[in-house]
Amino acid sequence: NSVSRREVYDYLMTKRGMTDLKANAIMANIEGESGFYSDAIQTGNIDNRGLGLFQHTFPSRKEGLVEDVPDWESNWKGQIDYAMNESEMRRFMRGNYDNQEEATEAFMMKFENPAITSEKYPGKTLVRRGNSYYYMEAGKKVKIPKADYEDAIRTKAEGRLNTYNNTEYRQNIINLPTQDEYEAFFEGAESVTVEGSEIVVDFGN
Repeated sequence: NSVSRREVYDYLMTKRGMTDLKANAIMANIEGESGFYSDAIQTGNIDNRGLGLFQHTFPSRKEGLVEDVPDWESNWKGQIDYAMNESEMRRFMRGNYDNQEEATEAFMMKFENPAITSEKYPGKTLVRRGNSYYYMEAGKKVKIPKADYEDAIRTKAEGRLNTYNNTEYRQNIINLPTQDEYEAFFEGAESVTVEGSEIVVDFGN
């Protein structure tokens, strides 16, 4: 069930406290997790498969999704409503972000809190639990610096943002002419007003 990116963005923007930076951070991660398929189920030899737009995997969070949104496979708005009410999302929404990269990274850190790979630790899966950062080896936790985990998050977030920005949906928005560009194009007009998909040009007489 493929969901329109425009509809998802517009729906996110109806949520209290939502900004363009926060909405696009969420969008970039949905792009990376499910490609905007509401019925996405994680593939591969995996015991605990991720579900839905956000690929919920943590047992209590996934069970909550299925219980609260029994028709989750087709109910993408229900999935978003559920995510917006999670404590992880509330932590993300309380933040103030200076740019899109920072917001995207923060969403991955605060909402997803993923087990993640890093070139610095080949073959290892880095994990964060509270203020503890580590990977497992021979059944024991091997602690790593917080900065190493954050660097892995940053790298993955940058990749997801690049993928999202390269979608046709995002390119159409990024490449929209500005008000100044419209006014320069219609040189000599008394006024140029952009109203959604309409451009109103007043040439006077």
